[in-house]
Amino acid sequence: MSNRVIVTGSRGFIGSAVTRQLVEEGHEPFSFDLEDGQDVRDTDALFRAAKDQKCDSIVHLAGVLGTHELFDNPREAVDINVGGALSALSVARDLDLHYLSIEQHRFWQNVYSITRGAARDLATAWHEAYGVQTTFVKAYNVHGPGQYLHPPHPQKMMPTFAHRAWQGGPIPIFGEGKSLLDLTEVTDVAKVFVDLLGMPGDDSTYDAGTGRAHYVHEVADFVAAYVGARTGEKVEVEHIPMRLGEEEKEYPIIAQGLGWDRLPRIPSFSWQQVVDTIEWYREPRP
Repeated sequence: MSNRVIVTGSRGFIGSAVTRQLVEEGHEPFSFDLEDGQDVRDTDALFRAAKDQKCDSIVHLAGVLGTHELFDNPREAVDINVGGALSALSVARDLDLHYLSIEQHRFWQNVYSITRGAARDLATAWHEAYGVQTTFVKAYNVHGPGQYLHPPHPQKMMPTFAHRAWQGGPIPIFGEGKSLLDLTEVTDVAKVFVDLLGMPGDDSTYDAGTGRAHYVHEVADFVAAYVGARTGEKVEVEHIPMRLGEEEKEYPIIAQGLGWDRLPRIPSFSWQQVVDTIEWYREPRP
């Protein structure tokens, strides 16, 4: 069954992947993005866009990202990440749309985690109070070609590791690199979103992760070894202080299998996907 889906933040890293996957699988996505002058906080504009296109689902991905970066402007993060979710939820309620969005881990007390958590809690409230169909995807350490590298975009692990390695290093690691992570390719995350369009909107969370754990320093060593083998130059790593809003602890940020018994496709880990990401940053990127 084909779905008509409005995607907020459709030009972002995950949003663009979701949009491509929707098209590939025969659905009709409609863009709503700040780059096109469309502000997710403008509830009336979002309502008109979804109504005009006769949408039956909304994938809400618009928001501001960052760890230490958002401490410099927390009010904007609250306004966009919480206010934008409220806008999208209101439209979902008024037009009877299935609302799908991202769920964030709550290990750290930083602005991004707090605002994403508040948006998640709002969705549960709208589900219980108004019967809005809500579904959440817990995305882990998402990587892939196309992830932004330079400011004003926040610093992300794979783009930073790959770019610095191709530049001759060193690769920067926050702290000792002992955090455990779950590397998931962005197309696999997009497939989870598409699969969930046909699922009941019962406020469930689904893991878009592989369930495979890797230490940050293990990933850095892999990038260094791969690039070094191709350039003939040794790539070093360096340890730098932890970012504001994170702690040096072995947090297991790994998929636990939430919803895997209901998902048609479960992401699987692949070093080849990591290699594809590394290769994308061989040339200068935005």
